[in-house]
Parts: sequence; C-alpha cells; structure tokens
Amino acid sequence: MIVLGLASAPARAEDPVVRVTSVLLVPGGDAALRATGTLEPRHELQLAFAVGGVVEEILVEDGARVDRGDPIARLDHVPFQAAVTRARSRVEFLEGRVRRSEELLEANAISPEEFEADRSQLDAARADARLADWNLGRATLRAPFDGRVVRTHLEPGEVIAAGTAAAHLIDSGELELRASVPANAVAGIPERAEFEVRAVADPRLRAMGRLHHRPFR
Repeated sequence: MIVLGLASAPARAEDPVVRVTSVLLVPGGDAALRATGTLEPRHELQLAFAVGGVVEEILVEDGARVDRGDPIARLDHVPFQAAVTRARSRVEFLEGRVRRSEELLEANAISPEEFEADRSQLDAARADARLADWNLGRATLRAPFDGRVVRTHLEPGEVIAAGTAAAHLIDSGELELRASVPANAVAGIPERAEFEVRAVADPRLRAMGRLHHRPFR
C-alpha cells in the first residue's frame, strides 16, 4: 500500500468524496505501475452549528463550491438578536449604576464592598454581552476552508441542536490516492518522490502526485 498526495484529480468526476479508480503510476524515468486504489479528499469536515435554533435558510446547493468564510446556512436570528439587545441594555444600565456608585463612594455614602458588588455585576453583564454577540455570529454557518459542499443535512424550519451535522465539506484541491502495489515495485523510490498519475480509462486525464508514505504491508 502506498499513499500519494495529488494536486488535483486524474478524472472528470466532480470532486469525488471516495471513489475507487484504476490508475497508472509513473515515477520519473521508470516504467509505469498499474494500481487500483481509493481517491478521496485529504481534508474533509462535517460542519455543525455551535448553537441550536430554527433553520431559516440554506444558502448553497449540494455540490456548490465555496470560499473560506462563505455562508452555508443560517438560523433564525431573531432570538439571538434579542439576546444581544437585552445584554447590551443591561450593560448600559449597570455602567450608569457603577458611575453613581463611584460618586457615592467618594462621598462616603456607600462602602467599598457595595461598590465592588456593583462593579462585579457590570463585569458579569459584559461577559454575557460578549457571549450573546458570539452566539449571534455562530447563527450563520460558514465554510472554514475553500472547498465543495458535498451535501447539506438541513431543512428550512427544522429545529436543530448545537453540534448536529449540518453540511459535509471537502477540500477537493488536494486529493489522496491510496493504492495497492507490490512492495518490491517501489522499494527503491524515496519518500516524497513525485509520480505522474494517469487514469487507466483515459490516459489524457492525469495529475502530479507525491509519495506520502513508503510502502507498508
């Protein structure tokens, strides 16, 4: 078994997830080796919302290409925006109270402990506001890297929990070919050596690959 990292797929199929393929491996200056293996993306991820809610909109079709940061799906923002508004209002209220407490402390009208209690409430409210902002930002699912959305697992109006699989994303720019070949056929080829990979079905379809792992049994 050898593992080759490919810069692109030696086939016409649109960004396969896992596909069995027959190829010719052509090390520099040597005779070609015929092998059958699986072609799959080196990087793939099941995307999930970090927060739960009601699915409002799916923004991509299955098979669509996306760039890093592109939105894929969105939850209903209304409850998240309401939480942000409440949290910010409480921060403003407590900031005013702390200012008044500072004046009262300077006038010896309250104790330092009372002032610290008000300031602690303000610190907690600011933390709640940061969390509300974070939750609002996570109500839109975005691509963490350039790739292709193989499939989404959502329906508009569906209520989902945080961590529920929402979409399958692959990086089809880098593929990996795991091929079975006789160990003695590549025994003298160093790790990281380059191969040309040609599809047996159509030798015009080819890509350059690099050996990632030496042969193993």
